[in-house]
Amino acid sequence: MTLVLLLLLLLPTTSPAPYKVGLLLDALDTYKSSTLSIAEYAADDTSSRIQIVTEEFNKTMRSIIDACCRLVEKGVVVVISDSSSTQTAIQADILTPMKIPLISAGATDPFLPSVKRNFLLRMSPSDTYQSRAIFDIIKFYEWEKISILASSDSYGLHGLLELQRLMAQEIGYSVKNVFFFRNLSGAIEALHGLKSALARIIVLNCVASRGKEVLEAARDIGLLSKGVVWIVTDAIAASPEFEHASDGVSVSPWDGLLGVRPAIDRGPAYDIFEKIYLQLDRNLDELTTYRLMTFETVAFVDSTLAGLEKKYSQVTSCSMPGGWKDGKAMLSALRNTDYTGITGRTNFTKAGQRGRVSYDVVNFAGGTFQRVGVWHNSSGLAMAGSVKFIGGGKSVPPASASNLIGQHLRLGILPEGPFSYLKADCEGNACWSGLCPDMVTRMADDLGFTYEYVVPDDGKWGGFNVTSGAWNGLIAEILSETIDIVTLPLSTSTARKEVIEFSYPFMDSGLLAVTRGDSRIDTNFFFLSPSRGRCGWQLSQPHS
Repeated sequence: MTLVLLLLLLLPTTSPAPYKVGLLLDALDTYKSSTLSIAEYAADDTSSRIQIVTEEFNKTMRSIIDACCRLVEKGVVVVISDSSSTQTAIQADILTPMKIPLISAGATDPFLPSVKRNFLLRMSPSDTYQSRAIFDIIKFYEWEKISILASSDSYGLHGLLELQRLMAQEIGYSVKNVFFFRNLSGAIEALHGLKSALARIIVLNCVASRGKEVLEAARDIGLLSKGVVWIVTDAIAASPEFEHASDGVSVSPWDGLLGVRPAIDRGPAYDIFEKIYLQLDRNLDELTTYRLMTFETVAFVDSTLAGLEKKYSQVTSCSMPGGWKDGKAMLSALRNTDYTGITGRTNFTKAGQRGRVSYDVVNFAGGTFQRVGVWHNSSGLAMAGSVKFIGGGKSVPPASASNLIGQHLRLGILPEGPFSYLKADCEGNACWSGLCPDMVTRMADDLGFTYEYVVPDDGKWGGFNVTSGAWNGLIAEILSETIDIVTLPLSTSTARKEVIEFSYPFMDSGLLAVTRGDSRIDTNFFFLSPSRGRCGWQLSQPHS
């Protein structure tokens, strides 16, 4: 009997088959190999409970659908995606009817969740929280007016809606202007608009590759300079193109950028993780924010699977009626998991979002983004480090332009002597003379701006048409942003003050009483008797 027991103990035992976890990869993603490497390392580092199986897709919807179905046919119990919000939406629309949980490592569109995508969980926080973090930064520095520059895709259009709402809601704060662009030429046009508008606090929201081109163009036209603040969103602040952008030079063109990105708790757990990762002859440049989110997602799934009391079945066909019978149980297990890893604590709300949301506030210096603060959805903003703004200054730039150096102004003008004269058959600034052009020349020399004169097409000063409800002349040019300033003694009126702002008057005119030099004035009310021949009336008013 003893011999039999010993033989039974010596017989080889079989471990339970690992759960298959799907990983969807964009075939055109430059960093897909890094994503796969991180995921496989996470699976090997945690346990033998997980086997990573991958499928690639291209940009077409058909390709994404086919990749999802191929994973289902391989018997996966959870799918992990490192895709964009648009791609994630398609993946969720395919996997939800199959009752296969989908966990997104990087999708942030606030409009992504819906009742029809209730099997979608998101490791990265919604852009709604990002907007709140940026708003708290803006309030911290008391920047009452900002400008927004964003791509015209869903990421750009949706990403800062909450920021615009908060700015409109807060007394004393406003969004000065918003520019959207489809391509680089559109972005350059928008940048010139921002420069003409004297924008000083600019929030940039677009994908990293486009963001780099936009910032390079901004640098070329002098908009990435001292006195201008750029706040970039997570797509840029968490991108490998910026996150590890050191090229051995002491000064980078991106020095001074501010940004936010999902927080990584770089404490003891992260230090251990990084040390082991280096021992595997891996590249630390792979460990960007969203690559680490992928690692955390795999570790989170492993933590869930470790707590399962039974082995779940598998679904092996996209056409199976009703989907996976154990899908709801798996989703419930994921939602009930409370896990703490290198990105902090992870647990999910009923809406499929992380309950605890944190962002790092980062400042580009020394060739990379460095943390200078943190934002929590429960406690708000806490700045913990010194910020260097663009140009190397530590003093906080104002929200409005404090000087005109380097600015190019479009000045509205009309021939009206003695204030302005136009030389016949002549073009250019030198063709204008008179009091106003003389003042402009002097101010341009003193204040450091360049300028050009613009004559309204209709040749009018600016009147309001009650029938059409529209202004004409110089006023219409200001309202359409064709010109920046009127360079003439434009008279003020209540109607004009409602639509444009006036400078401090440099000339005053009105009714004048004129008398002969040899006349004797015997009363202070002589002007009430003009018919006596001792005085005459003159109405002096500019033709405006």
